[in-house]
Formats: sequence, C-alpha cells, structure tokens
Amino acid sequence: ILDADKGDRLESSSGRVATRDIVQFVPFRDVQSECIH
Repeated sequence: ILDADKGDRLESSSGRVATRDIVQFVPFRDVQSECIH
C-alpha cells in the first residue's frame, strides 16, 4: 500500500509502523491543464 487515505496503517517489511503518509497520488487528468514552470 502506498497511500494511507483509506485509514490503513503503513508498515515496513520489519513491521515498523509509519508515523505518517507523505505521498498523495492524484489522477493525472486532474492536473494536466495546470501550467508547469
């Protein structure tokens, strides 16, 4: 699981629980019209 928006805890392979989820994935179509400088 890469994104914890569902409320699931993120754990490493050693069982350590992530303190927070810093990655937010959005559909490309939602941002493709934005200007990129």
